[in-house]
Amino acid sequence: MAAAAAAGRVIGRLGARLLGVVSLAVAAVGFLVPVLWSGTTAMVTGVSVAAAGLGGLLLSAP
Repeated sequence: MAAAAAAGRVIGRLGARLLGVVSLAVAAVGFLVPVLWSGTTAMVTGVSVAAAGLGGLLLSAP
């Protein structure tokens, strides 16, 4: 929810396309964290970062 609120403030300055690209990149990094490292901390961190990216992506979708 925090990422979607922040994306709502930034979308006017960046535009929907650039916000979507950045959000997808953040989500990809978040999904990559549990792949590269094992453990509960890596899983929670990765899923949290990925959720932030997806929150921004859903706001930038038409």
